[in-house]
Amino acid sequence: MKFNLIRNSFLLIMILLVMLTIILLVSPGCGIIYYGCGFVDSAASMRSVKFYGTVLDLDEKPVAGANVVYKMSAFLEWKGKAVTDKDGHFKIHAGIGRFLYIEDIVLQGYEFSRAANKSTSFDYRSWYTYRHRPDKTKPVVFHLRKKHHEAVFLLKKETDIGFKDEQAEKWMRKDMVKGWHCTPEEKSRMEKYEDIDVFWDYEATGENHPEKQEWTVRIKVNGENAGIQAGDAMLYEAPADGYEKEIALTFKYSGEGYSFSPGTGYSNQELVELCEKYPKYLYVRLRNPGMYARFCLNYAYVSEKNIYLKFDVVVNPYGSRSLEPLLDIYDKKHNANVTNKEHERFRELFNCRDEAEKAMKKQRFAPRPPFEQWIKEGKAIY
Repeated sequence: MKFNLIRNSFLLIMILLVMLTIILLVSPGCGIIYYGCGFVDSAASMRSVKFYGTVLDLDEKPVAGANVVYKMSAFLEWKGKAVTDKDGHFKIHAGIGRFLYIEDIVLQGYEFSRAANKSTSFDYRSWYTYRHRPDKTKPVVFHLRKKHHEAVFLLKKETDIGFKDEQAEKWMRKDMVKGWHCTPEEKSRMEKYEDIDVFWDYEATGENHPEKQEWTVRIKVNGENAGIQAGDAMLYEAPADGYEKEIALTFKYSGEGYSFSPGTGYSNQELVELCEKYPKYLYVRLRNPGMYARFCLNYAYVSEKNIYLKFDVVVNPYGSRSLEPLLDIYDKKHNANVTNKEHERFRELFNCRDEAEKAMKKQRFAPRPPFEQWIKEGKAIY
């Protein structure tokens, strides 16, 4: 009798514990335990992930056959791929999860740009007020840009320019191949190495004008056929003329950093309008051969004390003016299910980077590979 009472009490306690666990898993507002336990938090917030989308070109016409590469996040992360139909529609039924990210949309002859698509990440957490609610009748629209120029392999680089008001001499130099920079503090040290293999692609100077609340940055490029000009539009073919050896750019004080990266910005409309007036693109002919390049302003911090500018750079090492990128298909970002053996098939494209870097270092154009043939064979994505 006593044993049965103990056994029944134990079973009752276990049932109560199971019921409490279920309540915690399905109820997102369960106080300290919910917010203090990552596992419970993740489990309670996960939902069935369904997504409906449409892919259009910039003329609002449907794009068929595009590969939509996405990433799911739950306890683990995994990638998947969906394909658009003849009307540009696609759907994703990815099971249970918390977040869905559209990483890329790939199709020969088109480019997916995050800057042209406001939303690429979607929150499915059950407790989140603004969680994504899929609606088949109102799919999320994505846009692709149709390419119109020859595609080439572009070298990707970064460079920055920065000055402090307290500096007596506000100038710097940059070697785009080595990534080296030289400032007044380092000038004497660099001059000791007379045999150093370095080429200063550009020299920048800064002037602070507190009375006008602005900085002036002057950029001078080096090289027999080098030149530079500023532009407001992102071009995929560099301008044929209009280049100068030196230009002056003006940046008004913003008081805080402003990023031109997709998905970022500030609620202060005056600040946004001010920073939108910054010169965003520089078109440059680099080094003695005059390799065409595009500098895209990615970040700007401008105040009365200092200025800092960061640029994303692409360089065409083959001599043409095309800035239309050729993508390597073995990058898993663009193909969610590429095997290691398939990676080896595309080693030629990977070698382009090494050949282009060597050519740029030796001040000559790189030999142009048969890109059109690679696209035809499926080794590259145009």
